Amino acid sequence: MASKRRTASRSVGNTAKSAPGHKSALKRVASALRAEISELEDGEPLGSEEELVKRMGVSRPTFRLAAKLMQQEQILTIRRGPGGGFFSKKPTTKAVAHMAAVFLQGRHVTLKQVMLAFWPLFVDIARWAVQQPDSTLLPLKAFLASERAKPNDNSYTIAEYLSSESAFHHIYPALGGNAVTELFYRTCFDFSATLQHETIYNDLERVLAYRAMRTRLCEAILARDGKLATVFAARLNEALINDLQFVRGHAGRASIVLKPAEH
Repeated sequence: MASKRRTASRSVGNTAKSAPGHKSALKRVASALRAEISELEDGEPLGSEEELVKRMGVSRPTFRLAAKLMQQEQILTIRRGPGGGFFSKKPTTKAVAHMAAVFLQGRHVTLKQVMLAFWPLFVDIARWAVQQPDSTLLPLKAFLASERAKPNDNSYTIAEYLSSESAFHHIYPALGGNAVTELFYRTCFDFSATLQHETIYNDLERVLAYRAMRTRLCEAILARDGKLATVFAARLNEALINDLQFVRGHAGRASIVLKPAEH
């Protein structure tokens, strides 16, 4: 693979040399770095600065600018000192979802628009999850075990629910086995956390009802009962949307406000 990467880099480097203008060379080196990084595992070395400058066939300042762009895209790590160099870094859904959420915020997207796009996917993931291998469902199994260890009465707090809900929404989108829908889900969820309005999670009785439906959803997925899983996913959606409309009717505004989980 290393030989393959060197050949590709030399080809791009030669093109970069002959390309008119610094900006054109910068773009070509950046493209070459992205291509190399995409072939590597997380943390694999690309080489030292001296090696990469020579391989890319560009000036040191141009290479450094290209490397800086890769750092900003969060796909490159630079380590200084002995044993240092340039290392690949796999992008996380957290970084991408955050930028997409910033975009949505700038477009003044409403909670209603998010709900319309987000919640149908919630039901689809329940259907897809039952078809996933056991290894994919292990985080959900651990989450359910943790929930069962907690009280199921008035001693359970809203703060506990909010914490567990963030954990659940960190696990749930990956259960669909589709990186595209996972990213879309996380974007919508993270964006909803930027809407600083009244929360619908302000009543313990309502929260306990949500928790019970969420538990039944988890149980159905782990039992690989697709029909029951989609039923409880749809019921949870319906309850949230109905309560959201109720709160909006009384307070004029509402939101599902949760701290985004670490991706």
